[in-house]
Amino acid sequence: MIKKILIYLTLLTPLAAFSQNDAPVLKKFYKDAGSTPDVLILNAQVNIIAVQAGKKNSDVMAVNDHMETLWTTPLTGSGVITEKFKDKIVAITTDDEAKDIAITKAFILDPKTGKILLEKKIVETKKDYLIEKQIFTGEGKYLKIALRETGFKNTLHVASVFSNPLKTLNETRDISVIEYDDLLNPKQYKLDLHDGTLENITTDINGNLIVSWLNQNHLEIVKYGTGSNTAITSIKTDLPYEADKNYDPSHSLHLISSTANPNTIYCAAMFSNQDNKTELSIGKFDFATGKTNFTEEVFTNDHLKSLRKAFVPINKKMDAPTFESKKSLAIRYFKEAGEKLVVSVSARTTEPSSIGGGSWMTESSFLLNIYDTDINLKAQQFLPVSYSVPFATLPTAYHYNDGKL
Repeated sequence: MIKKILIYLTLLTPLAAFSQNDAPVLKKFYKDAGSTPDVLILNAQVNIIAVQAGKKNSDVMAVNDHMETLWTTPLTGSGVITEKFKDKIVAITTDDEAKDIAITKAFILDPKTGKILLEKKIVETKKDYLIEKQIFTGEGKYLKIALRETGFKNTLHVASVFSNPLKTLNETRDISVIEYDDLLNPKQYKLDLHDGTLENITTDINGNLIVSWLNQNHLEIVKYGTGSNTAITSIKTDLPYEADKNYDPSHSLHLISSTANPNTIYCAAMFSNQDNKTELSIGKFDFATGKTNFTEEVFTNDHLKSLRKAFVPINKKMDAPTFESKKSLAIRYFKEAGEKLVVSVSARTTEPSSIGGGSWMTESSFLLNIYDTDINLKAQQFLPVSYSVPFATLPTAYHYNDGKL
């Protein structure tokens, strides 16, 4: 049942934006999916939906705005994701069946028919250490893959109940970057390692790689030219908090490159400040001037009370917003949309089940903060929805059209 709920919600969210009086339409597109579907918005009329089919294969489908399936293409490999590449679609899967080697394959698909135009093995990695893989396409302008080899060993016999897995997961042993041409021919190079924890790898609008390192509260952001492991510029700044020994960068600090200005980086962080209060910090970094700016919001009881009081429901049937557990607040979404920055915050808690053991995951209402590009807070709005389901949190998605969320 949980799999079906995940499929319904994931498929439904990007396909259409419903007015307050329209009833959403549910349709079962797929049966017994092996994972939450990957959804690519191809254009205003068509979405590309990728689903794992069993343990070793995947299916990629095109679905139009009338919820009609236009084509379905079966692929070999699991963990499928899809991206735009030039005027085509690239689907990437992983073959993890071999004992010592993991193989990543790419398929170039015709977006009109789903026909496989090119199939190629693009990455082969050893399984000694856990490797994180990030894929960048610049909305179809290029294809790059960054591979980070962590310090976490995949062999089970080295694990210890006394060890801290975050320490080895946060350790970076190697960073390799592979860039591909239209025929998926590779060019590979390595990046230098810096002090601290690798925080983020992204690209700017020109395709330059941007790599961020965090050492306690000292943040270093390095930009590399396309196809090169030579740094062309960098920024060093101090963040308004320090990471502790159990720090998990993937859940604390979020960094994005501006889609309008290649010299601008934005960051968002949720943390406990020196007064033990939950604080949201938004930052802006400028490569051209070296300037850094921050704006903060502290979630005290009085502040939460004022936010709930300011909420105006569109009708009497709408629930009041829930936003009680300040210590469980975290950033769920952070993106630049036009001339605005959008930050989504919610609280997630776990409660033991009174029926048959296990646990229930509860998520509060979502608070949307809207900032201008100078990180001035312009608006706040609750999405007064919450849920509680067994074992897992539900996916959420955000869709923009003509400047509207």
